[in-house]
Parts: sequence; structure tokens; C-alpha cells
Amino acid sequence: MTNFYVCLDVTSDASQATIKNAYQRLLMRHQQNDDTGCEFELIQEAYDTLSDPKKRRLYDISLWGSDAAHYLRFEREGLRFALITNPQKCNYYDYVSAVFRLPEQEKLIPGTNPPRIFWEKLDYVAFRLYERENYLKRFPKLNAKQKNELEIINLNTELIIAVSLILFNSPRRKQFYDLSLGIIHNSEMAEIENRIGGRENLIKHIERDPEIDIAIGVLALQKANLLNPENFLKLSQSKGKLISISLVLQDLHQAGILTQANFELLLQHEKNALDYEIGLSRMGRVGLVNQKFYEVLVHTNQFAGEVGTALEDLSVLGIFNELTWQVIAYKIPGAGIWEPLRQMQEEGFFTKEDSEAFMWSGPEELHLLTHAIDEMFTHGLVVLNSDYEKGKEAMALAFSLKKELKAFFELEPHEREAGKKQFKDSFLKTLHSKDEIMSSHRTRWKMIIANIAIAFTGIGLFALGIHYFRSGHAFFAKTKRQEYMDNVENAYESTIKGASQH
Repeated sequence: MTNFYVCLDVTSDASQATIKNAYQRLLMRHQQNDDTGCEFELIQEAYDTLSDPKKRRLYDISLWGSDAAHYLRFEREGLRFALITNPQKCNYYDYVSAVFRLPEQEKLIPGTNPPRIFWEKLDYVAFRLYERENYLKRFPKLNAKQKNELEIINLNTELIIAVSLILFNSPRRKQFYDLSLGIIHNSEMAEIENRIGGRENLIKHIERDPEIDIAIGVLALQKANLLNPENFLKLSQSKGKLISISLVLQDLHQAGILTQANFELLLQHEKNALDYEIGLSRMGRVGLVNQKFYEVLVHTNQFAGEVGTALEDLSVLGIFNELTWQVIAYKIPGAGIWEPLRQMQEEGFFTKEDSEAFMWSGPEELHLLTHAIDEMFTHGLVVLNSDYEKGKEAMALAFSLKKELKAFFELEPHEREAGKKQFKDSFLKTLHSKDEIMSSHRTRWKMIIANIAIAFTGIGLFALGIHYFRSGHAFFAKTKRQEYMDNVENAYESTIKGASQH
């Protein structure tokens, strides 16, 4: 279907004068060319439609596609509705009946399931109110009558959102709403009424939370045997995002860790509930929701969403271990590291072979060395956001070293003995292959290289500064005393000399 606005070469918000001028310009061009064919007919149809305000409105709605089909239908039918001056005083069933002025015999009966057509009608009403609200907001200053109209529009819009959700889209919330009306659908709701201290407490809550966002949370507390009047009140009075708090409680229950302590920990950090919801939902996809990581996530505060997303990606990419998740959670929680990781994934950076090698730690005598290589990898993660290419280089080098090490130690003993020198030379060459590229991170890079080189001596293949290894000074974390740094510098220089001689 040809777009009439494109046909006339005007924008969708063009004025009637602009549309008329565009039509006359095109008409003149076609008359000069003596063209009265299909294209001319299309231009005429476009103008006839867009120059008529009613036709244009229907045409504009049709452009929104199938999701707006009911708008178009009700617009053509001229659906009539009335706004309620004090909508908050109506129960949701009576509100629908009042808005559409239903006769007594057609009014909605509380506790029943209203026909779906009323959801479509309410959606259309909300659309009309949205248009009217935008129209009123164009005025630089509203008079008293307009202000009152705008207030009524806002009150009705808010209630329409709640009614549409409760009565038509959430059976669970509807059960809670019906309970507030004294309608008990099943034994579960009867138990909830008793556990929260009576439906009066629910009625008071719905005044503050008309969409009943706590429904999921209440059900989670009930299943965890934590629902009582005190906890209901704590949840009800929370100043955090209630739907997010409820979803977090549901995630905790599903993971088997919804305890009183964890409930209260969440409420202590309620302002970050949305971040926790995002983080836990991401981690839940890869089975990472447990007590340990819940506490980790809570203490990342506003960065919980980013941290949870990054931990999910680490797991999916096969690079999740103690070092990588700790770097994400404690060192760079707000770095948005998931973005470069996903870019690398799109580039095909991560392979199954890389992941298998990365997760391999080998026999116990190799653990210090594989740990040192993992530290190189996590350095790449830290660098990634500020220097994408250098971060990738460090991570790629760690993969290469792990793959070489894994391949060698999976050989038969006699094969390892025969290929020991070749492996040593190759490993050292690979180890120093990025020194020049990583020169801008020289101090930290030298320490990483030295730690790997010193750990390498522990497998009996490379005699370098063995006294450092024996004295426990092989690894030099940021918290070591400065004199150890000098030892690392010396070890690094010795390593380079040793590598160049082989």
C-alpha cells in the first residue's frame, strides 16, 4: 500500500495548506505532461483523503497496523464514553460500566471475567485521552476549566491502566482485587486473607497501589512461609519499585533462598530494586541465583543490573570463574562490560576451544600457573572498556597460553618429555608476543608476565629466579609491599633475556 504522505511528498504532520500546495504542484506537473494515468489517480486519492480531516484521521490510524485495528473500528463506529469525575471512588467493575454507560442488565458483575471487548474499548479510550492531553499541553497557559479537565484525564488514564491490567491481563492480581471486594475464589486466597491480617489491610494497600504490584511478592512470601501481617506491612509500605521487589522475591523463592534475612536485606536496599530485578533475571537464565551471588549482587547496588548481565555473558561465553566474576562485581561493576563482550561475540572472538581451555586448570601442580594466566585474562576484561583492542589482545593471549599448556599436558608422559624444549620455547615466545602492543600498560603488564614466568618455573621446565617461587613471592598482587615490585621487575627482564636466547 502506497503511503499517501510519500505520494504527495509531505510529512505526516503537514498542515492542510502544505498538503494543498503539494497537490497543486504535482497536479500542474502532470497536466503539463498530459498524464492522467494510474499515478495521477493515486495523487488524487491521496489528496482527497488527506485534505478531509475525518478521512485523514482514519487513514493515520490505519498506518499503525493491525495492533490499532480496534482503534479504527471504534473510530468509525463513533464509540461513546464518559469520563468519571472521581474514578478512584469506583470499584473496577463499576468503573467500566460507568465509562460506557451500560444499562443495568449489562453492567459488569464483580468477581466475573468481563468480555475481552471491554479491554479493547478501554484501550481506545486511553488513546483518545492521550490525544486530548497532548492537545491541552500545547497551550502555554491553561485556564481553570482546562486544568480541571487535564486532572480528570490523568485520573481516568491512571485507573484505565490499572483496570485493564487487573481485570483483563493478570488473573493473579484479579484474585487479589476480588479478595479486597470480599470475593474469595479459592482456599489459597482465603489463607492469604488470614495471613495478611484481614482484607482491610489489602484494601488500604490498593489505595496506594491500584495495580497491585505486590501480588507476586505476597505469593512468594506465602510459599516461603514468611507471609504474616508484619511482613505484609513491610512490603506494602516499601518505597521501592513494588513490581521489582515482588519479582526479586519470586526469583529468591524459586532459587530456594527466600528467607526472612534475605527479605529484609532486599528492603534495606529497596531503592535499587529495579537493578536487582534485572541482575537476578539475567543470572537466573544461567543458574547463578544462589545465596552467594544474591549477596554479591545486592552489594553492587545501582550497578546490579549491569553486573548480572555481565555475569550471564561470562557464563554463556564459557569464561566464568572466580577471578572473572570477582573482577566484574568488585573492580568494574559499573563499566558496562557486557557491551564489548557482546561485540566480541559478534566478531567471533570466542570459540568452543577457547572456552574449554580457559575453564581447564590441569593437575594440581599447574594451578598456580593457570591462575596467573587467568589474571592476564581478567586484566584484559578491565582494560576492555577503556581500550577495546588492547583488552582483546590480552584476553586472546591468555587463551593462547591456556591452549598451549592444555595441549602439552594432555600428551602422554613420553611425548611430553620428548617435546619439553619445544613447548618451553613456544610458550615463552607466545608469552612475550604482545609486550610491544601492551606497552601503554607496561607496569601492570610486566607484573602479569613476571607472575606467569615465575609460576612457569614451578612445573620444572623453565629455570628462572626459582628462589622467588620457593619463598612464596611468585605472585605480586596490588597489595604486596613495594620491595616485591623490584623483584618482579628483575624477573621480567630475566625472562625476556631467557626467551631471546632460546
